[in-house]
Amino acid sequence: MSLHTFYRILGIMRTRLWAVANMVIRNRRHLQRWIEIFLVTASILVLWNTPSGSRPLASFESSTDAAMHDLSLDQIVLFGDSITQHSFNPEIQGWGATVAHTYMRKLDVINRGYSGYNTLWAKEILASTIKSTLPPPSTGASVPRSLPRIKLMTLFFGANDAVLPDINPKQHVPLREYKLYLHEMLDTIRRESPGTKVLVITPPPIDPTVWGNKCIGKGNQPDRTVAQTRAYRNAVVQVGREAKETWGADLVLVDTWKEFLGERSEVEYGMEEVADLLSDGLHLAAKGNQLLAKGVLKAIAENWPELKAEGLKPRVITHDQVDTDNLPDCLYGNL
Repeated sequence: MSLHTFYRILGIMRTRLWAVANMVIRNRRHLQRWIEIFLVTASILVLWNTPSGSRPLASFESSTDAAMHDLSLDQIVLFGDSITQHSFNPEIQGWGATVAHTYMRKLDVINRGYSGYNTLWAKEILASTIKSTLPPPSTGASVPRSLPRIKLMTLFFGANDAVLPDINPKQHVPLREYKLYLHEMLDTIRRESPGTKVLVITPPPIDPTVWGNKCIGKGNQPDRTVAQTRAYRNAVVQVGREAKETWGADLVLVDTWKEFLGERSEVEYGMEEVADLLSDGLHLAAKGNQLLAKGVLKAIAENWPELKAEGLKPRVITHDQVDTDNLPDCLYGNL
């Protein structure tokens, strides 16, 4: 008997049974329940004895019966201030969004940017940020794997630390403490996430006139200068050099001044040189984001070729690799 014929017979039986039920009893709740049980049981028995190739799509075999696989991804964590927080903004072609797009299906890129934060505040939340970003052990997968790891972190602070202390004492961090806090955060990363590689990024050049006009428009005093920002940029360069003694090849500096200004990064620049790079004299415009994303990806490729996106396999195979004769096992071929 074909399935089509069987289902037609079931339909006729159900109609006839209901007709009899309506004639025999007024309250048919209990009879209805038993009829439904009979129909479902009959359907299951037929499907169970039908060859798998001829079963309908709505098979009674649950996907939970198959082995569960851990499909979680290792991670890149972007840790910084507003220039990191805004880095996922598509309207300004955010540098973080570019990195995330480059690594999609291979590494999860996680934005942990905190607008307005300085190193004093950031160092207090770094350990918790790392612990809450790394997932707890997976208990549901029957095919276990090592926990997802933070493969790479960016450490990108200084734009707020460098404000003028007389005008903005709340956000200002003295230069000496700034360097100490950067070292402290690097120590925290090594302790909480051993093996993670770090890109330390310098605060970018600014346009104090444009930023000052924005401050005045909000009723505030201009609170940034090129000289002050350069001093904090130089401090990051120094910290990167000092940390190399401990970190070795696992720490790399990305200098926004060199990425933006090239050979003129060490001399006084004209504001016209950064006009297209900054949206408000401080935060990055689309062009600035493009240059920073390019610098970040270049630093990864040149220093850690094993982390180049092109060399990483997606956790789950691509659609052109799917073998329909070997489902679902082929889907996990990259694990």
